[in-house]
Amino acid sequence: MQVLIKNAGAAVLGWIVMAVVVFAGHALAWVAMGVEFSFQPDSWSPSTLWSAVSVAISLGAAVLGGVVCAKTAPDRRGVWALAGLVFALGVLAALLPEASVAEGPRPAAVSMMEAMNNAQSPRWMVWLNPLIGAAGALVGGGMVHRGKVAEAA
Repeated sequence: MQVLIKNAGAAVLGWIVMAVVVFAGHALAWVAMGVEFSFQPDSWSPSTLWSAVSVAISLGAAVLGGVVCAKTAPDRRGVWALAGLVFALGVLAALLPEASVAEGPRPAAVSMMEAMNNAQSPRWMVWLNPLIGAAGALVGGGMVHRGKVAEAA
């Protein structure tokens, strides 16, 4: 029972790391890219560049979350639990109804909060995220178990 609880805790810790890295990565991308490179012209739809950067951020966060989970879990089941958690939460999020988009064309100046509230992710991205998260977590966990990630000194 204690191993189960430790694996669950490691999975939750890995998920928290993923969430923090995804948020921070997207905030940095927003600052670096600005409105003109983040959205399609006069639209709340993300640009192709934003979508590519978002996939890279999500994959990097998932790998890092898998590494953290594998280093804290007592066995490999912790990483599998993380992958299952990420996949399940991602599918649940994809099944939620789409949020309404702001009326009219997107203004030229948009704050990060406005972008977060009004951006309309393409459906393919919404369904790809659970796969990226689960696969990335398994890759990160596998790197630890194969000795590809050095132990912290």
